[in-house]
Amino acid sequence: MMIFRQLILFACVLGIVLSSGCGGGSGGGSVASNGGIEGTGAPVASMGSVTAFGSVFVNGVEYDTNSANITIDNTSSQPEDSLSLGMVVLVKGTVNRNGKTGDANSVVFDQNLEGPISSTNTVDGLLVLTALGIEVTVTDDTVLENVDYDGLTAGIVISVSGFTAGDSIIATRIEKLADSHTNGDKLEVEGIVGNIDTLLKEFTIGTQNVDYDGAVVVPASATLENGSLVEVKGTEFNGATLVATQVRIKSKDAGFENGDNVEIEGVITDFNSSADFTVSGVIVNASDADFSNGSESDLANGIRLEIEGEIDTDGVLQASKVTIKSNPKNKLRAEASNINTTAHTLTLLGVTVETNSTTIFQDTGTGRLRFFTFEDIEEGDWIDVQGNFQGGTVSVSRLTRRQSSSGVLVKGTVTAKTADTLTVMGITIDTTDVDASSIVVGDLIVAEGLTVIGADTLRADSISVED
Repeated sequence: MMIFRQLILFACVLGIVLSSGCGGGSGGGSVASNGGIEGTGAPVASMGSVTAFGSVFVNGVEYDTNSANITIDNTSSQPEDSLSLGMVVLVKGTVNRNGKTGDANSVVFDQNLEGPISSTNTVDGLLVLTALGIEVTVTDDTVLENVDYDGLTAGIVISVSGFTAGDSIIATRIEKLADSHTNGDKLEVEGIVGNIDTLLKEFTIGTQNVDYDGAVVVPASATLENGSLVEVKGTEFNGATLVATQVRIKSKDAGFENGDNVEIEGVITDFNSSADFTVSGVIVNASDADFSNGSESDLANGIRLEIEGEIDTDGVLQASKVTIKSNPKNKLRAEASNINTTAHTLTLLGVTVETNSTTIFQDTGTGRLRFFTFEDIEEGDWIDVQGNFQGGTVSVSRLTRRQSSSGVLVKGTVTAKTADTLTVMGITIDTTDVDASSIVVGDLIVAEGLTVIGADTLRADSISVED
């Protein structure tokens, strides 16, 4: 069975939870109407990306971390501000009956990799990076820190957190650390050992060759072999070979017990049927689950989703709810108006956008608030949203407040065309100044440099068609 790096998180947190007195799950939870697990005080394990702070939001639940033991890359007792947006974490704690708030006993984060980008490519319209032998897919929901999309180029050093499937990662967070790697700087990658040569002291992770001659292998009692789940650290890298200083062999045991309430976000692998597939190292049976944003027939390898349910006596997650996560197809960037803090809606270019408990909130404006929420948005703020447009409203997966005068942008599917206009999400775009002759209804376009020329019309100075 293909093993995910998220098993590392589960295994690491097990000892922490036991030592903090959380104990095993006793069941009794159910699915709340807002999508989170409705708690009764029973332990809950929730793995997903951090979407907001105040304390920490994961999978639509705000967890109070005042009493939590926060572990970052195997170092415990870290402050809450060591966590960042987009980090994939495992939270152990309890969820209140409202399904919206809870208390964390422990929060564990372990990054996927830290190293230089060796190459970039575009696959199905998405940017795919290769770093230390691992393919990293960048989506519109990927949180970027110290770098923008165009700055993700070969040579720069990045740290990555995300959901893994084999030797690839769907990135939820990428942070630029340096313009280039210098031997002596930290390198780290996690994955499955392959092609091990115990005489030459070499193996591979993905396409990356690792020289472990001279490395400390921990724990000393463990056996390093093909199929081992490992974390490799080093400082020397020549492109072809990573020279390891430490190889840590990780447990593949998720550590769940019968009756544990679990909420997991991840990517499907080892798909056999709706009753037998794997997400984040956990076997799932979703044959009796309720589905949203899709159906049972949409399940397949590589599909990203969020699953809620309970662990049975065989260690299988019996799913009660499955939410399929699609890459957002629509973008809007403009000044905010008609802000409704009760409904959590606002208007951009005449289009209503709606946030929810799983929306990622990021402030890259002048204030760069860490605890940035919908209530901090003011009339006239430049807002950038990604999401999906349906029924006249954009359901927002990510909202970013930007510096002023960031420039108006519209991304969406063309629903109507005339000789000199296109219609996208009900917005009329004047194409007088651009060549739109090859664009047809149904194309996914990005229009930029938009200026208002009428009550409901924008003129574009740049239009491109997305693959």
